[in-house]
Amino acid sequence: MLENIKSSFFHKLLFSFIAGSKELDLVKYNKNFQAQLGLSLKHYKIMSKKYIIYETKNYGKEYLGETNSLIYEGEYINGKRNGKGKEFNRDGLLLYDGDFKNGKREGIGKFYAEGNILIYEGEYKNGKRNGKGKTFKEGKVFFDGEFLDDELFKGKTYENGKVVYELEENGIRKEYNSFGGVLFEGEYLNWKKNGKGKEYDEEGNLIFEGEYLNGEKSGEGIEFFNDVELAYKGMFLNGKRHGEGKIYTPNGDIAMEGDYLYGRQWNTKFYDENDNIIYEIVKGKGTSIIDITHSNKEEANYEGEFVDGLPNGKGKEAKDGELIFEGEYVNGLRNGMGIEYDSEGEIKFEGEYLYDERFKGKEYYKGALVFEGEFLYGKHFDGKIYDQDNGEVIYELINGNGKDKQYYDDSSVFIGEYKDGKRHGPAKIFLKGKLLLECQYLNDQINGKGKEFDTDGNLIYDGEYLNGEKNGHGKEYAKGKLKFEGEYLNGKMHGHGKLYDEKERLIFEGEFLEGKLWSGTSKEYSGDTLIYEGGCLQLKRNGQGKLYDKNGNLIFDGEFIDGKPWNGKGKQYDNKGRLIFEGEFKSGKKFIGTGKEYNLEQIIYDGEYVNGVRNGYGKEYDDKGRLIFEGIFKEGKKFEGEAKEYYYGDEIIFEGNYLNGIKWNGKGKEYKNSKLIFEGEYINGNKVGQEYN
Repeated sequence: MLENIKSSFFHKLLFSFIAGSKELDLVKYNKNFQAQLGLSLKHYKIMSKKYIIYETKNYGKEYLGETNSLIYEGEYINGKRNGKGKEFNRDGLLLYDGDFKNGKREGIGKFYAEGNILIYEGEYKNGKRNGKGKTFKEGKVFFDGEFLDDELFKGKTYENGKVVYELEENGIRKEYNSFGGVLFEGEYLNWKKNGKGKEYDEEGNLIFEGEYLNGEKSGEGIEFFNDVELAYKGMFLNGKRHGEGKIYTPNGDIAMEGDYLYGRQWNTKFYDENDNIIYEIVKGKGTSIIDITHSNKEEANYEGEFVDGLPNGKGKEAKDGELIFEGEYVNGLRNGMGIEYDSEGEIKFEGEYLYDERFKGKEYYKGALVFEGEFLYGKHFDGKIYDQDNGEVIYELINGNGKDKQYYDDSSVFIGEYKDGKRHGPAKIFLKGKLLLECQYLNDQINGKGKEFDTDGNLIYDGEYLNGEKNGHGKEYAKGKLKFEGEYLNGKMHGHGKLYDEKERLIFEGEFLEGKLWSGTSKEYSGDTLIYEGGCLQLKRNGQGKLYDKNGNLIFDGEFIDGKPWNGKGKQYDNKGRLIFEGEFKSGKKFIGTGKEYNLEQIIYDGEYVNGVRNGYGKEYDDKGRLIFEGIFKEGKKFEGEAKEYYYGDEIIFEGNYLNGIKWNGKGKEYKNSKLIFEGEYINGNKVGQEYN
C-alpha cells in the first residue's frame, strides 16, 4: 500500500506521527520500509527524540536524536528493552549494566556513577531497586540487605568494614559504635529517629528511653545513670527537657520536681533527704543547682541564683565535690567579680570576668602571685609577670607585646614572646621544670623549626612545623635513638622518609601516606638476623626482594606480591645458600612456566613446568653438566625426544629416542666399553636393525 502513496505531505504526516512517540525504531534490516517512505537515517536523527539502530533482530543501540549520544545498548523484544543491556548518560558514561523487562530495569543489575564507580549491585523490579542488594561508598560495601521501591528496607550499614546501623523489617533500627556496641535501637521514619527508642553510652549502659520526633527527644522520656538507676523522668521537646519532670536520687527518691522551659528550670523545687525544700525556682527565678559547661568545655556543678532559668547573680561551682569557683553570673556565664581555686583549694585567680573569660585581676600559682593585669580571651595581655620564688617582676606585657610566663593546671609553664596579644617569636614550654618544647611561634601557632623532648629530657622530635603541626622535614627519636627521618604533613609522616628499628638499623625507605608505610624498600629482622630485604607496598612485601632463613641464609631472591614470595621470576636456594631453582613462580608455588633446576650448583634441568612438575619442552643434564635428554616431558617424565645414557657418568651406553614415555623407540645406538655394539631402530626397547660384535 505504501508504495502507491507518493504524497510528500503524507510522508511528513506519517513520519511526524511516528517521531512524536518517545521511541522511534530504525531497523536496518527493513530497508524496504525506509525506501517506501523515502526517508533516510539522517531524517530519523533530525526528527526523532530517540532512535534505535538494530544490529540483529533482537539486538540494537539506542541514541538521542538531538545529540546522537548512545544511551542504551542491548537486547530488545517487540521494540522494548528486554534481556541484557547497558544504559549510558548523555556524556556516554555507563549508568546501568544488567537485566531489563518490558523496557524497565528488572532482574540483576549494577548502577554506576561517572561511568566506573559502582554505586549499587543487586535486584531490580519495575525499574526500582527491589529485593536483595548492596550499595557501595569509596569502593567498600556501605549497605547490604533488602530494598523496597528504591528505599532501604532491611539490612546493615557499614563504615570501615564495621556495622554502624541495622535496619529491621518493622522499621526498627540499630546504631553501633566502632567496637560493635549498640548506641541506639528504636523506630525510624524518613531516616530520622521517630517514635520510641533507647540510647546507650559507649560502654553499653542505657542512658535514655523514650520518644523521638524528627531525630530529637520529644515527648515522654527517662534518663538513666549507671544503666538502671533512674535519673530523670519527664517531658522533652527538640532534645531538651521541656514541661513537667522529676529528678531522682540514686536511692530512687525524688530530688526535684517541676517544669522545664526549653531545657531551663522554670518552676522547680529541690528537696533534701527529709523532703524539705532546699532550692526553688519560680518562673525562672530563684536558687537551684545544675550542671554547666563553660566556653573552654570545662564541666562543673553550679549552685546559686537563677533568672530566666539561667545562672544569674551569685553562685558557686564545684567539680568532684571540690569548690573551683565562686562569683557573679549573667545569663549563665561568669560575668563580674569572681575567684577561681586550684585542686588544693588555693586561689589561682581573683578579679573580673567578662563573657566567661578572665578580664582583669591577679593570677596565682601554688599560692604565689605570678601575674597582675588585664587579659584578652583568657590570656595575659597587659600587666606584670612575677617570679614565683622571690616575687620580683621578671617580664612585662604592654598591649599584648613583650615577654610572658604562664602557669597551667597540668604543671606546665610557657615562656615566650608576644606580639599584638598573640604568641610570636621564640618560646619554651616546661613540665615540672623539664624542657618539653623549644620552638618558634607565628600568630599564636608553632611555625618553623622546633624540638620536642620527653619527660626524661630525651629528644623525641627535631624538625619543622606549620600552623601548630609537624610539616616539612623532621626527625623522630625513641629513647634517644633515631626512629624516623623524612617528610611530614599535618602532623603525620607523609612523603619520602626512612624508618629505623630500636638498634637504629634502616628498616624502610620510601613513601609514606598519612602516617603509614606506602611504597619503597624495607628490611625485616628476627632478633639480629636479617630475614627480608626488598620492595614494600602498603606494609606488605611487594616487588623484588630477598628472603632469608633464621640463620641468615638466602632462601629466595625474586618477586613478591601482597607479602607472598614465589610470584613471578625468582631464585630458590637450599639451607646452605646453594641455588636449587631459577625461574617462574605463581601464588607461592614454584615451577610455573620456564625454569632451571640445580644440584650442588650444577644445572640438571632447563625447561618448562606446570604445577611444579616438568611439563613441556626441556633439557636434562647429568651431575657433570652433560646433556642427557632433550625433548618433551610429561608429568615429570621423559616423554618424547632425544636422549643419551651414561654408565657411572663417563661411559656412554645409549643415544636415541623416547616415544610416549618409553625409551628406546626409533633410531638409536648402543655402546659397551665405548665401542658401538648396535645401531638401528628400537620398538618399545626392542632392537630392530644392525648389531655389532
